[in-house]
Amino acid sequence: VHVDSSWRPLRPMAAAAAAYTEAIALLRAGNSESADATLHSLGHRFRLADPFWRPLSAARSDSDDTTAATTPTQGAASAATGSSSAQAVGRRGRKGKRAASASGSDAIAPPLNALSVVDNALPSGLVAAAAAALAPDAAFWSEHGYPTPNFFSYRFPFAVAPKSGIIGALAAVIREHATPLLQGRPVTHVEWWAHSRDRSSGAHQLHFDLDEKALLEHGQVRSPAVSCVVYLTGDGGAAPTVVTDEGIDDSTTEESAVASAAVRVAPIANRLLMFDGSKLHGVPPVAPQEEDAGAPAEPRITLMFGLWSEEPVGSPAPVWRGKGRSAGFRNLGPNMPHPRAKHAQWPSQLLTGRGAVKSLPSDPAPKVSTTGLDVITPVWVPIEKRRATGGHSKKRRKVDRKTTGTGAGEAGDPGAYVGKWFVTAPSEIRDEALVARDWAQHASAVGDSDNESTGVVEFVDAAELARLRAL
Repeated sequence: VHVDSSWRPLRPMAAAAAAYTEAIALLRAGNSESADATLHSLGHRFRLADPFWRPLSAARSDSDDTTAATTPTQGAASAATGSSSAQAVGRRGRKGKRAASASGSDAIAPPLNALSVVDNALPSGLVAAAAAALAPDAAFWSEHGYPTPNFFSYRFPFAVAPKSGIIGALAAVIREHATPLLQGRPVTHVEWWAHSRDRSSGAHQLHFDLDEKALLEHGQVRSPAVSCVVYLTGDGGAAPTVVTDEGIDDSTTEESAVASAAVRVAPIANRLLMFDGSKLHGVPPVAPQEEDAGAPAEPRITLMFGLWSEEPVGSPAPVWRGKGRSAGFRNLGPNMPHPRAKHAQWPSQLLTGRGAVKSLPSDPAPKVSTTGLDVITPVWVPIEKRRATGGHSKKRRKVDRKTTGTGAGEAGDPGAYVGKWFVTAPSEIRDEALVARDWAQHASAVGDSDNESTGVVEFVDAAELARLRAL
């Protein structure tokens, strides 16, 4: 009897993936000591601090701790204010003591004040139309084969926003809100993309918003002037967005340039988050809140916009292929032009639909909010080599790095895991982008058009990874 053993090399990879997933679950459950033991065996040496794994208790946008914005410009400007108490929290964190957080009106202080959070930011009819076009069963997701193994987005010149349906109308309003953060810079192009995630565990890796094609093909590091998140669903209980004070400025490489503090922003429907497009950000998974138990699993649906002051390098237009239920767009990439496929449904819903885009008399006024926000410092904490606790044996928790490997791309390589919530060094995420830049510049200098960078700018998230593993 012949026994096929071709699957055996996959066992170490499966063991490492299982250990990695278990470490996330342990952190969400508050068992950081056991999580650290597992993570250390996988080769990670730093992780996000404990508060990142706990839910953010967000207040409603109609609480007292909001500032009315008589105009979008005034509202966004008033968000860029800080306080000495938040700065004091930052000083405590940098001394290496227990991670601390501040919330409310003391939450935003330099260097984290290059962001703005506006509640009731957009006309209700416009938000409702966008939410319907991006509902869980909407054509947008199925026609892109979402979740996809690679990042994709669309772009258009801001000048044609009035002719770009719901997406263009949203971009025009957001552009007004973003005026103070733009600091006089023009908006020439708009990049947009969308995500649908699980309420608490559907996270998104820490990353920089970049012109991926410019980075990997031309060795140029470019980011949007302002990055924006429109929350189409949420009551504040879903996994919050994290924006750090670390930029992708490659002229600064000293240790002080890595993230030292971060703002968490709770997802609330019709909330707009805007921040410096060069800042490191993402969505770590958090522990489910008690009220989530047994409740309908409303997805975390967000619509993102990048306001560019220069035209990003574009990908070719997506191609419509297939028939019936398997039909959809293929060859997806960053900064694609809007498609013209006559068989697709979603373009008519998002790019040409013009219904109910005006403010209604009953719409509440936009308000700059500091509720549903907190600041965490430090961002990264060292992973100590510890003996596992909590009823797990040391033998079970140990991962054999001799069999999992430590080379790039192998199972034992810390960079092979999704999320970037655990790293070998606090500067790892920025360093990877800069290595991709250097590789592309070298290939261009030697005229090697086939020697393309293998750098990965944005990884799939945990939900996407689970789906891809099942294929």
